[in-house]
Amino acid sequence: MKLKLFLFISIIVSFGCQKVLNINIKNPNAKIVIDGVITDGMGPYFVTVSRATDINLAAQYSIKDNAKIYIWDDFGQRDTLIKIKNGVYQTVALRGIIGRTYHIEVHIDNKIYTASNKIPNKINLDQIELDSLSFNGINIYSIIPKFTDPLSTGNFYRFVQKINDTLDNTIYLLSDNTNNGLVNKTPLISINAAIRIKRNDSVRVEMQCINKEEFEYFSTLSQQTNFGINANTAPSNPKTNFNGDVLGFFSCHSSEFKSIRVLK
Repeated sequence: MKLKLFLFISIIVSFGCQKVLNINIKNPNAKIVIDGVITDGMGPYFVTVSRATDINLAAQYSIKDNAKIYIWDDFGQRDTLIKIKNGVYQTVALRGIIGRTYHIEVHIDNKIYTASNKIPNKINLDQIELDSLSFNGINIYSIIPKFTDPLSTGNFYRFVQKINDTLDNTIYLLSDNTNNGLVNKTPLISINAAIRIKRNDSVRVEMQCINKEEFEYFSTLSQQTNFGINANTAPSNPKTNFNGDVLGFFSCHSSEFKSIRVLK
């Protein structure tokens, strides 16, 4: 029990953190924020464009609704995105396919921002399992995504957890540096005290297979928001795959979902 409790506390400290982009950004008034996603699932896919306005106020972003956005792949698919609401743009006919490289071009404020990314090979999410730990008479639940990492090295994963209708903003990342070729046994434990899995909850987990560049982006973001302010580390912006002075990331990844209901 002592060993399990130690592992539980260690995972809380080191596993992930909330994604709050505006905590550690430098000169926010000069920063365009672009977040785009292409997956192997059915579209449409979305790109959001905004500008960070005030580092001292949470979630202060001005919407950018005058962008022109184009996405194409290395097989000749090309799409011009349409604005569906202020700051949010969606594809029309583009389809994300594993193994293809996608390119994005964002025209805004007389500048052009570009990025490229590739959807990596997909590792199947076999199932998700409920794990529990009793602490001071309280059952603490967590989810273990069960999948087998391939023997080939260089595999990176991100998990997104939703409890009932609430998104868990903890950044969950795994790589095969320590579990190459093995079945995953690492649970998803939220650091957000307000988000806890309880009896009768429904939990949905998305497993994303991402590339190394995207893993490093979210890893840096995780380290900054978890330790940057309180651990005397110099804050810096996560390395984006966009050119120019811009925040955000163009994500291309596989996606698979599993759900479970807590009945214990």
